Amino acid sequence: MNRSIAVRATLGQSNIVQITYVYQQGLLSASDFTDKDATVICRENAFQSGLAIRHVRPQFYSHTIYWLRNASCAGTEQALSGCPIAEKPGRLGHFDDKVTAAVACFNTKGTN
Repeated sequence: MNRSIAVRATLGQSNIVQITYVYQQGLLSASDFTDKDATVICRENAFQSGLAIRHVRPQFYSHTIYWLRNASCAGTEQALSGCPIAEKPGRLGHFDDKVTAAVACFNTKGTN
């Protein structure tokens, strides 16, 4: 990803991934959203690891901007802006599947 493009991932209501780009907040599409992407987003928000959740968006998200999809993170990046996002962030419009990316973040790795 172009390092001059500032993308910031934060966690909103129900741990929905919120993307801030050009000072405007939007969402991350759940299209091809993986646990590796979730781990990077959780790491950016001071957690050690994360799991991807496909969140069926409520009606009040129907007019929300989607900035990104297909983050393609390796899982080792420190922030979403370090992932090799294939396309420049931009308004992606609305998706028929009405599913947005959310995460479950943890401060432990693996199982006991």
